[in-house]
Amino acid sequence: MEILAVIPARGSSKGLERKNLAPLGGRPLLAYTADCVLGAVHPLRAVLSTEDDEIASLGRRLGLEVPFRRPAELAGDASTSLEVLQHALASLYADEGYAPEWVVLLQPTSPLRTAAHLDAALDLFLSGGFDSLISLTPMRQNPAWAYRVNGGLAEPIEPERPYRRQELPELYYPNGAIYATSPGLLAGDRLLGDRCAAFVMEPRESVDVDDAWDMAVAEAGLIHAKRAPRW
Repeated sequence: MEILAVIPARGSSKGLERKNLAPLGGRPLLAYTADCVLGAVHPLRAVLSTEDDEIASLGRRLGLEVPFRRPAELAGDASTSLEVLQHALASLYADEGYAPEWVVLLQPTSPLRTAAHLDAALDLFLSGGFDSLISLTPMRQNPAWAYRVNGGLAEPIEPERPYRRQELPELYYPNGAIYATSPGLLAGDRLLGDRCAAFVMEPRESVDVDDAWDMAVAEAGLIHAKRAPRW
């Protein structure tokens, strides 16, 4: 079974300059995703998608393949993960005739996701009956308690909202750590299908790095992980 892991790492970023190269715990942010995919028990082809020379060089040193360069038009703020995956599949097929059965997206902005998480997610995904997978984490602030500000007034989103936490529905949001899909879905301009598996991760494992504050939180998470029992 051929599983392609695509790691998207562009050179520019808004919240934190050169984010994918930024130091975290004495190592570049990208290194943690390389550790994750290369340390997995499931056999994965790990490919880095980037337009940036420095990131490409780092990726090779970390053990990732860089068989193509992402075009500049797919490395801007408006570029989507769907487009990046479609380009990766098209490039590998055109150059090598390579066509995986499944595709996994691993964003470098999730440094607390480990090989153990990835293996557990793939175990779930490949257990049967699913066409895609998304990693989720519990919402710490339920939207039923949200307010909007209207003309300086605080208006509850849900006027009849419950006041006890126990009465609230259990909700989750994507943490950006792991996505799995198929070339067929991607060809139909879809990242996730109708039978999408939910892989739930703890909030402390779900830091999504966008700015310097997130990096500080991730640093604290790394320190905690070293002290805590292994996942």
